[in-house]
Amino acid sequence: MATDHALEIISTSDPSPNKHLLLKYFIEGAVDSDLAANYLTSILNLNQDVEPQLIRFLLDWRKLAGRLTTSDPIPKRFEDLLHERDGSRCSLTKMRHKDSILPVESAHVIPPTMLDGIESANEGRLLRILEAFLTPSYVARLRTILSDQVKNDESYLKNLWLLTPRAVSVTRVPFGLYIKQTTRSGLNEPNALKLIEQYTSIPAPRFVDVAEHGDENYLVMTRVRGQQLRRIYHLMSYTERNCLADDLAGYVAQLRKIPNPTAYMISDTLGGPVFDHRIPNNGIGGPFNTEADFNNFLVGHIDSTPDRALGEENVPRNHRSVFTHSDLHWSNILVDQGKLSGTIDWECAGFLPEYWEFTKAMYKILLHKDKMELLRRALGNKYEKELKAEIKLWEMTPFGC
Repeated sequence: MATDHALEIISTSDPSPNKHLLLKYFIEGAVDSDLAANYLTSILNLNQDVEPQLIRFLLDWRKLAGRLTTSDPIPKRFEDLLHERDGSRCSLTKMRHKDSILPVESAHVIPPTMLDGIESANEGRLLRILEAFLTPSYVARLRTILSDQVKNDESYLKNLWLLTPRAVSVTRVPFGLYIKQTTRSGLNEPNALKLIEQYTSIPAPRFVDVAEHGDENYLVMTRVRGQQLRRIYHLMSYTERNCLADDLAGYVAQLRKIPNPTAYMISDTLGGPVFDHRIPNNGIGGPFNTEADFNNFLVGHIDSTPDRALGEENVPRNHRSVFTHSDLHWSNILVDQGKLSGTIDWECAGFLPEYWEFTKAMYKILLHKDKMELLRRALGNKYEKELKAEIKLWEMTPFGC
């Protein structure tokens, strides 16, 4: 099979993890994986060193991707029509301009000039790569769509959307401090930071103060050095990734030794309701005296029982309740000079079933085998049954609902 052959060539070559990822995505993310694989193998001379040839291909692939980031100007009359059509709401978050710290900006979904001169660019290689990735028929369709916009205002408007550049809930201030809005989680995150400082050596923000302004609550805390793992993971070597997983395992082991001072088995750090984007009821529930109560809550919104929803043999039972970060997302893990340097965003922390850290961390990376293996190395692989049950519940409970 062409796909398997191409993936084997990539796997046995010696580029960095980042290059491996890009090369594999070109094949696995293509409309027709065999077509993309056949193209890639056709440009390689296997009698010579393959790595420089793959790097040359990646340079072209990046130039092609760069055409999607071109900021083509938008006539003002279309900007006005766009705001009238969408009510000045971000097309992704549906947030209005007045409700956001940052204004929405108009942008093309696909830059109208994306295909300009592509036939001759890089000796025609960019067009051949695009056709291998999308198929020639899709490229022809894309060309028709973009050319129609020149003649048809309605088509042009369909290629526009409003975006908020980024969401901001944390603000950096002088003296190495950050101020975070904590209205959703109240005093839970400040208390979590106090427990971490008292019982562990984990590099986490240190609690400084809390404040109120109107209806909003704010946490003042110290800065933790490092970059978000999601931003630099692709630059890390395999050795660095393994070390990070081992260090993360040490962090979690320390967390699990923090004693539960509350009267409940499952709660936030103060004995109040659990706040977690995963659970129903807008992410708030409990506290709970037993794991069975917690399980019942997780399926209550679908008018079912855990046994009916999952099958009696698959319902999580008899787990310890341990201190849990609950959101080891790759935005909340910090890395400095290739090493784990800290964890942030403790608003969902609390005392939860021991599998929760593992299953929550797996959310959003289920299609990334390398990332899943890193977490299995860090958190163990003893909760695979619970992960299968959670995946089934995720399908019934979109996060934040």
